[in-house]
Amino acid sequence: MSTHSRLNYRSDYLRSTEVNYDSLDYKSFFEVLAVVEAVLVIDLSKYAKALPPVVLEESIPGPEGLYFSRSIEPVYSFINPRNGEQQGLVSAQQAEINPSICDILTYEDFVNCTQPVYRGDMTLKDGKLRLFCRNPRAVSKFFTSSPGEIYTGVHLLKVEVWNRLLYRDSLCLPISSLPSNELNELTYVTREGLELYKENYPTAFDSVINRVDEFIGKDKHHLLTMRMNDTELIIEKGLDYRVVEYYRGIFEHLDAIRLDEEGC
Repeated sequence: MSTHSRLNYRSDYLRSTEVNYDSLDYKSFFEVLAVVEAVLVIDLSKYAKALPPVVLEESIPGPEGLYFSRSIEPVYSFINPRNGEQQGLVSAQQAEINPSICDILTYEDFVNCTQPVYRGDMTLKDGKLRLFCRNPRAVSKFFTSSPGEIYTGVHLLKVEVWNRLLYRDSLCLPISSLPSNELNELTYVTREGLELYKENYPTAFDSVINRVDEFIGKDKHHLLTMRMNDTELIIEKGLDYRVVEYYRGIFEHLDAIRLDEEGC
């Protein structure tokens, strides 16, 4: 039976049963994917401090931007993470002249500015620029130009956890919204630094890996999603992948029936 025939057969079957959108526990397949049955949250900052100085000497600095003290994620980055190009903010004076040209391009530009600053890459529905800070100089003491010293350790430990999820004995792959480069050690240390890291692997990192293993247990079937909130590592355990695939099939066929009835 061809794929087209199987689709027609399953669609006819669903038509002949009571299965419809209203009879399902979920309104869409996205709701199925969003189900979280358990969560593990670990603050990696205290473990990151165990990274040996010899490795830190070969670390790659974080992107220039505006950081809160002890934070490793910028409030605003002067480098666009999508394309690696420079981006900036717009002062109130520049906004009156030409808001499409950014004049706040560095940390120094920001902390020395005494007028309102707007985001040059975001506008409201009415076409006006989105306010970023009313008086940068007045709040400059709360910002730094680079991430905290735990930046490298947190990210290397994050990659260790991801590799643990990726290569564990499981019937489904983990999920992460993080860009692939953020799951690569060489984003944070040089090649020499990576070798030094492997030679001087901090035993404190094993404590995190053990907590992850305890959270997962012997489970091979549930979807696992990993994300970061600054220094916090968050792992969410979703539905059994077999349940997910079951609903995927149902929603695909219900959508096919709806489109067929609408003449699409």
